[in-house]
Amino acid sequence: MRDIGLRTLLSMKYRYNKLHVVQELSTPDRYLEPSEFRGMLDNLGFTSALMITGAHITPHFKSSSWGRKEPFPAKNPGAQRLWKTASNTIGCEMREVEGLDVWSALLYDTLVLDLAAVEKIGEMIPTEEFSTANITLRNALKSTQSTGNLGAARNRHKVVRVVNLDNL
Repeated sequence: MRDIGLRTLLSMKYRYNKLHVVQELSTPDRYLEPSEFRGMLDNLGFTSALMITGAHITPHFKSSSWGRKEPFPAKNPGAQRLWKTASNTIGCEMREVEGLDVWSALLYDTLVLDLAAVEKIGEMIPTEEFSTANITLRNALKSTQSTGNLGAARNRHKVVRVVNLDNL
C-alpha cells in the first residue's frame, strides 16, 4: 500500500511543480544559520520544504542506547550539517529515504529529493501495475446494468458503493 501512496504523492507534487531534484543535499564547508537558510528557501519560493536525501544523516552518537555505532568523523558531514540547520529552520525538515511517508510529505508545500534518494525510491516502488479487490470489483460493476421499479437506471443515476476491504 505504501508504494501506491508514494506513487500518488510523487505524481501530484510533480504535476503542480512542487517536486525538485538536486544533485546533493549538503553544505560544503560550514553550518548555515537557520535565518540564512530560511532566506535561501524564500528566494527559491519555498514556503515549506521537506528534503529527502539518500545519504546517511543520523548523528553519530556513541551512546550505548543506540544499536548502531558510527565511526568518527561522520560519513556524510555536509548532509549532517544541512540536517542540523534544517531541524532548526521553521517550515523545513530533512529526512532519509527510510523516513519518507506520504502524510508528512503532504504537510509540506515542496518536496526536494537528491539523486541518491531518487535511486532508493525507485528501488522501493515496483513498476508493475497493481490490483486490489476494490479495483477488480469496480471493473466488474462497470459493465452491469441495474434495474429497479422505475425501469432501467441511467448511468448518471447509478451509484455503486465500493467498500475498502483492505482496511478491515
